[in-house]
Amino acid sequence: MNQNSISHYIQSKLNELNIQGEQDETLELLNKNIENNKNNINLYMKKTQLLAQLGKLQEILNTWDFGILNNIHDINFYQEKAQALRNQSKQNQLIELYDFAITQNVKDVSFYQLKCRELFQQKRYQEIFECWDYGINNNKEHKIFYIQKINSIKQIYTLNDAVISDEGWRKIAECWDAGIINNIYDYSFYIQKVQALEKLGEYNEILECLDLGLKNNKYQYILYKKKGEILEKMGKQQEIIDNYDKAISLMKHPAIYEEKANALIKQQKWYELIEFCNSNKSKESNYFFLVKSLIQALSELEGQEEIIKVCDEHIHRNNMFIYKSKANALFKLGFLNEAIECWDDALRINNNLEEYQIEKMNALKEQHRYPEALQICNYLIRLELNNQQEMQNLKLDILEEQGNFREALKISRMNESIRKTLYQEI
Repeated sequence: MNQNSISHYIQSKLNELNIQGEQDETLELLNKNIENNKNNINLYMKKTQLLAQLGKLQEILNTWDFGILNNIHDINFYQEKAQALRNQSKQNQLIELYDFAITQNVKDVSFYQLKCRELFQQKRYQEIFECWDYGINNNKEHKIFYIQKINSIKQIYTLNDAVISDEGWRKIAECWDAGIINNIYDYSFYIQKVQALEKLGEYNEILECLDLGLKNNKYQYILYKKKGEILEKMGKQQEIIDNYDKAISLMKHPAIYEEKANALIKQQKWYELIEFCNSNKSKESNYFFLVKSLIQALSELEGQEEIIKVCDEHIHRNNMFIYKSKANALFKLGFLNEAIECWDDALRINNNLEEYQIEKMNALKEQHRYPEALQICNYLIRLELNNQQEMQNLKLDILEEQGNFREALKISRMNESIRKTLYQEI
């Protein structure tokens, strides 16, 4: 006979005995079946329900004790006994129950959570921290215990305006510090401590933490990135560059090169940026941001000829940024036809894509070659693409710059009609 059949039989028999009022026989049957099915919590629940009807309160607790001893790792039995204790106004015994549960399940965070929830209800806050400390000491490498303690800290130290107090952030930092001691090769503990210290504005302490993290995790990019961010907040510009130089000397991570390039851009150190990009020329095939950074630096220094040279070296990439940079440089040098030819080359390679047409149109407009710009604009309008409103606005701009106000007025009225149609569709 399978388990379902047994349960069905037991339920039928219990119903029969209940109808007959044979409570002693019902208890006897339940005890017998519990003995044979020690893991079936439903049998315990039926027994305790009957005991409650009989007013046998201590026997209810004894029943759950028996269930716990036979199901020492099943949290449901502990929760049922806890509810029984509450029903009997014996909250003072709840912590004792949870302490026993934790000693039997020292690796299971759920049992610690039960105890801490009860302690919070009783406003025994210091004991909550002690509970999580016990869990951490027995689970030093399990991050979830540190996280749970920190959640408790946040809950207890959150002020009326939903802001965590400085004392709370200090305790959070101390918790992550314990995690670092127990997990020196896990970079995430250092980052978590840093985030807490940032709330306190303790930048020197943050640098000490990150330096320790880098000592034990010298190939971890995220620690260098975080150190760079902190040094930037402290205004230590050269130390930012030194930080990324050290990282580059240890590993060839593209993000590190990008961080240094961005730092040089922020500090407007254009000559250093050019030198940095040129010294890593062999990497440009994979690190396109170096090409973009080099062009930006040359642009800031008005190095138009050099920009054209760089763009020609990378024209094979067929990249919008390269075409635009070359065309702009040619325009600034007064090579107007060559600037338009640059966009013609891009259009030929990219099958007259709309975005390249728009760039050529803008270049023509900038050179006051309005008829040619209008020709492209009208071509794009005839394609009836999804950006009709944008195209009409561009045409209006060209006509106004051309001084053709009569045609501009017509377009303006047409644009108003298009807008009304769009609003109606919405």
